[in-house]
Amino acid sequence: CGRKVTRVPHRFPGAVTGSCFMWSFTDPLMFWRISWSLERYLRNTLPQYINPSRILEFGPGRSTRVLAETFPDARITSLEHQEAYYSKQKASLQDLPQVTLHHCPLNADLFYSSGKWTEGSYDLLLVDGPPKNTKPRARAGASRIFDNIAANGIIILDDSHRPDEKAIINEWAADFDLSHVFTGGSFTVLRKGMITPVSKSLVYS
Repeated sequence: CGRKVTRVPHRFPGAVTGSCFMWSFTDPLMFWRISWSLERYLRNTLPQYINPSRILEFGPGRSTRVLAETFPDARITSLEHQEAYYSKQKASLQDLPQVTLHHCPLNADLFYSSGKWTEGSYDLLLVDGPPKNTKPRARAGASRIFDNIAANGIIILDDSHRPDEKAIINEWAADFDLSHVFTGGSFTVLRKGMITPVSKSLVYS
């Protein structure tokens, strides 16, 4: 795409044209968005590894739309614990019939309360919630759904550059049969059920 930027009012580099992107400041999900590097990975690289039929997402936002556009035939289940933000997301994503958004208040363990989303299997799990201010290592609870991830399914942990998320990766490496696929600047991609365990390929010090 090159690095030349044409200035357009209210927009900046980023919409999907090949590997180029453009985002609007009027996008209601703009300030609750995944990193540019993760969006590029989801759009351009992840389809080389997997063509999911069912996707589970902890923490909806821009990523929900990116997943729906990248995998239009997939059914996406996304969980949000804050009622106000759930309502905003529901309005913003209403044009995506393949997305099912659940309002899931946090339980006593400060993770998403159980519901229909725990039924069946998923090919792809994107963990971008709960927020880090919920409790230490807030996203570690995502492992409770690992049994529902299909063999060779993909697990993506966002914000894996943070100390808590690094600790979570170490914990998962010790307890589950996972392989390291890729680490971006702020996210880590794992695959379930492959030969080389993540503990031998990616353990943070």
